[in-house]
Parts: sequence; C-alpha cells; structure tokens
Amino acid sequence: MKAILEGAREQIARCRCVNEARQACHRCLLGVVDRHEYELVSRDLALNLLDDLLQAWDVDDTITTVAESDIGKVEESELERRFRVALKPGPTPAPTSP
Repeated sequence: MKAILEGAREQIARCRCVNEARQACHRCLLGVVDRHEYELVSRDLALNLLDDLLQAWDVDDTITTVAESDIGKVEESELERRFRVALKPGPTPAPTSP
C-alpha cells in the first residue's frame, strides 16, 4: 500500500499540468472526482496529504491482500456520490403565481 501511495504522489508531482499553471488535470486528479467538485481539487493539498500519510507511515506491510477486509463502512460508488450531490440544497426557487 505504501508503494501505491508513493507512486501516486510521484505521478501527481510530475504531471504535465504543473507546467501549465493548473491546480490539476484529468491525467492526475480530476479523473477521480465529480465535475462539480473540480474547484475543490488542489495538487498542493493532495501532495501535502500524501506527504503526511507517508511520513507517519506505521502500517504492517506484511499484509498482502485486503480481500478479507470489510470495506462496507467506507465504500462509496459513483452512484452514491452523484446522489449526495443531487441532494445538496440549492437555491430556493421563487414562488410562482397561480
């Protein structure tokens, strides 16, 4: 798992969009978030979070599979994410006259 996070960090840090003065692109981060959340995505924040995780790494790396792990409490599908976005309160429509 640590190697995966290190690889992700390297890909985000070396993405071509760094030279394009962009916070992120579909090659590094935007491909995994809903388009309504693009403004929340930041390469710098992602790198800082990964650095914090990797510096504080204290996990038994001898575990080779997560097949037996129950991920039901943290699992989120694309459909669940879209449903959450759809339920977010938006602007209240103006009342209509009869």
